[in-house]
Amino acid sequence: MEEEGGFSKLWFFMVVILFAMVSCTTAVDTIYADQTIRDWETIVSAQGTFELGFFGECSSTNRYVGIWSKKGSCRHVILVFNRDTPLSNTSGELSITLQGSMVVRYSNGHVIWSTGKLSERKLVGQLQDNGTFSLREETADDLKKNPNPLCLSSDSPV
Repeated sequence: MEEEGGFSKLWFFMVVILFAMVSCTTAVDTIYADQTIRDWETIVSAQGTFELGFFGECSSTNRYVGIWSKKGSCRHVILVFNRDTPLSNTSGELSITLQGSMVVRYSNGHVIWSTGKLSERKLVGQLQDNGTFSLREETADDLKKNPNPLCLSSDSPV
């Protein structure tokens, strides 16, 4: 009898893991307060037209955070957040802080670019299908729209 209960628990655990893996394969267009996008992770607009994340130039070790078009065979960068202050390696992180700002920093916490404080409330950043990245105050509906906000794409950027 005990074995059947163990089998049921194992089966349930496997279903939960499978569901989590499947839900992580969908594109995520939103980043929530106190979440982090690390180098090689991205968010993608709902229709897959634009992507936001870290990228670099082939001839340089500099890393930037920006938005690029995913249409066609070439990717065209349309916005760079830290153009004047590139990261010198792949330890970068982009996050929306609980203090109401968006920051680009090294994994050791050293901030190299920031929007400054934009709000007293939690912010949500969303990549739109027209290539814009909007920051807005979090609403109760945000978690309903994206119940698994920690899944990010790990496609190789530009």
